[in-house]
Amino acid sequence: IRALIMVIAFSLAYILKQQISRWQAWSIALIVVLLIDPLSVLDVGFWFSFGAVAALMFAFSGRKMSHNKIKSFCHAQIVILIGLLPLMVIVFGKINLLTPIANLLVLPLASLLLIPLMFASFLVHFFSESLASQLFKFVEEISNILFLILDYLQQFNFLTIPINSIDTLGVCSLILVSVLLLLPKLFLSLIHILTLP
Repeated sequence: IRALIMVIAFSLAYILKQQISRWQAWSIALIVVLLIDPLSVLDVGFWFSFGAVAALMFAFSGRKMSHNKIKSFCHAQIVILIGLLPLMVIVFGKINLLTPIANLLVLPLASLLLIPLMFASFLVHFFSESLASQLFKFVEEISNILFLILDYLQQFNFLTIPINSIDTLGVCSLILVSVLLLLPKLFLSLIHILTLP
């Protein structure tokens, strides 16, 4: 539901470019989600979803996306890792360097197959329960593949950096560092350094 609301909000922003900015679309999606389910603020996924989108908009604001889709997707994973570092530390007490790797493997499968199939299954259910049942079986199979990938990645736990204790000043410093690293010009410099031959 959260994904659907975000898609609708950003689609409206794209259609009504002069009237609704991307940040307004983000705010509208946030408000609608909270109106539908106020208790979603207690869900970690809520904070990570909206935090990831905010980090992407902040880092890529005022710049054209690369025509190379794979390169853009990899850059987006770096942004998400940096942007969500403070949340990772606050919620889980660790920094997980597996996040961009997991996203590279899981997100294409989820966004191109799983989520569209889920929406299609719900819509088809109104017309044909048998066809919807078949689609739900595909959804289940794809979900199982996703969980297999995530379970496999668990063995690389050496890429997880535990943060045993961090005070308020440490969290604020981490937030400041993340924001500075995601400043559009600074982020471009960082990407250039990371992709040097």
